[in-house]
Amino acid sequence: MSSKRLSATKPNASARWLSIRPGQAARDRVTHQRDEGVEKIVASWPGRIDNQRALALGFVADKRFDDIIERFRQDDMEGRS
Repeated sequence: MSSKRLSATKPNASARWLSIRPGQAARDRVTHQRDEGVEKIVASWPGRIDNQRALALGFVADKRFDDIIERFRQDDMEGRS
């Protein structure tokens, strides 16, 4: 079974989302600066994750970066001010 990979770890993935969803003004506020601490964390993550068992149990993989942001907003940001 082949599946399309969704990557939010590429430097421009979230920045592209900003220009589409909130708008170019939000995207224009983003700067890219190398951070060795962040690089070490990301480098420790597995390159691939086998999610077949989770899918067999009924979990559903997000298909778009937009879905990840929206779920975070709903689950973690609502009710906070």
